[in-house]
Amino acid sequence: MKTYIKERPIPFSSDMVRALLQGWKTQTSRTRGLERFNGWPDWKIPLGEDAWELCHFTEEEPGIWRAVFQDPRGECPPGLDPVVKCPYGKPGERLWVREPWKEQSLGDCRKAGVKPWLDRSVLRRRQAMFLPHCASRILLEITDIEVRKLKSITAEEARAEGIEAIFYDEETSATGWKNYLEPESMCIRARDSFFTLWDRLHGAGEAEKDPWVWMIKFKVLEFKGIIK
Repeated sequence: MKTYIKERPIPFSSDMVRALLQGWKTQTSRTRGLERFNGWPDWKIPLGEDAWELCHFTEEEPGIWRAVFQDPRGECPPGLDPVVKCPYGKPGERLWVREPWKEQSLGDCRKAGVKPWLDRSVLRRRQAMFLPHCASRILLEITDIEVRKLKSITAEEARAEGIEAIFYDEETSATGWKNYLEPESMCIRARDSFFTLWDRLHGAGEAEKDPWVWMIKFKVLEFKGIIK
């Protein structure tokens, strides 16, 4: 009997797709599904000497997590559901990669006066979120998931996020990492490079907010096709 393995879509930027293809990227951090824990205002407001404090998440069963609060008034703030399901699945399940792509439409070809599918001079850029499953060329398998604060990431994990090394000294092993906000400069530490990448993808100053994230580790199962 054939075993069914769930596959879910996950978008990646062009830089991160290149990192996947180069073998640099084996981890991704995401906030989807954790918005209520990162944006809930009430439990952050001190009440007398006490304030709600979200300490960590525990995995109750594969893919299901519970927020653990430290507060004498109860298990969690009133009105906040502490249980969250990981929208990306659980270890052993798969993710098919959505990436920025280009397509050719009959309407665009008529306007440009070119023959569709024969003349590739007319291509429309499309966002990763619109890539259909059948056109995905990269398949990943989840190997581990944690829920942690973004700034708890280690140097090794930051490198696994797919950041690019742009300088290396063989004598000293000193490495310079890409600054994704200021390409003309570089970062000395891998973690700093990753935080510039985070801000580029999510907005200036977002890394400093130190949100809770899913830290998802994976291995690449398949590369197929070429999207031009």
